Amino acid sequence: MQLSEVEAILGQAVRNVGSRLDVDDAELYSVDEIRKHVQQKNNQVSERLEAFINDYWQWFNFHRRIEAQGKSGNLDWDENDQLISLIKNRDTARQELLKILPVKT
Repeated sequence: MQLSEVEAILGQAVRNVGSRLDVDDAELYSVDEIRKHVQQKNNQVSERLEAFINDYWQWFNFHRRIEAQGKSGNLDWDENDQLISLIKNRDTARQELLKILPVKT
């Protein structure tokens, strides 16, 4: 996965959250501006969104380190445990965010 893909995924996640919280004209704002609007509208959602973003970056940065070391597909036990933990954190943060978002009708 490339850096640009992660930025696109996280940018779309922020835009989707903004849309679900009815941030007016969210498509005209930068990702950082939408994050500020989300924080103003719903601090709990903002905290969950930031947790998801952070956990996603941690997971991605782990992959980048492994790739840079030439260890893709050849993790030791500790690295494998760390990867499993990072995946779990990322996925849990995603589910926690989705759980509290209002349903768009």
